[in-house]
Amino acid sequence: MKRTAVSGITVIILSWTINTTHAQLEYNIAKLDTPASSAYKKFLIPGMVKDFKGVHVKAETNFTKTYKNATDITWYTLNDKRLMVRFFDNGVQTKIFYSKRGNQDAVVRYYNEDKLPNEVRGAVKSTYYDFNIFMVIEVTVSNQTAYLVKIEDKTCTKTIRFMNGEMNVVEEFKNL
Repeated sequence: MKRTAVSGITVIILSWTINTTHAQLEYNIAKLDTPASSAYKKFLIPGMVKDFKGVHVKAETNFTKTYKNATDITWYTLNDKRLMVRFFDNGVQTKIFYSKRGNQDAVVRYYNEDKLPNEVRGAVKSTYYDFNIFMVIEVTVSNQTAYLVKIEDKTCTKTIRFMNGEMNVVEEFKNL
């Protein structure tokens, strides 16, 4: 259980760091090879799993039953033999991480403000009413969900974490 929790937290931190870096770079229209993206490349074994070959049967069964409308499905084998599947479901990019035994460890979803739950949107907008929400990263591990809400105004860009009804700033940049 402890190992699973540590693995889940590692996946969340790695995914959040990578996607924060990529989102910030894309937002500023910069194409840089960052240490975070290099770490990400090392984390994945070159090449993708095609047509479910090499995918644990339990992971495949769970995925196909749950995500019937998935498109652009790509499976990856991670260096530690765990799996990650990246796909789109109703316009939402999703990554699911599976253990070596095919159990779902974590889900990471990327979407815009319109798909954000009202409770989260209301809390963020009531505090940061002059800010625009331009991206949401939803991370679920062990039935716990955290929302990383990317917001911006004329002077700065922030990442707000909303979890268990509490909200705090986890990242802040001055806009150039």
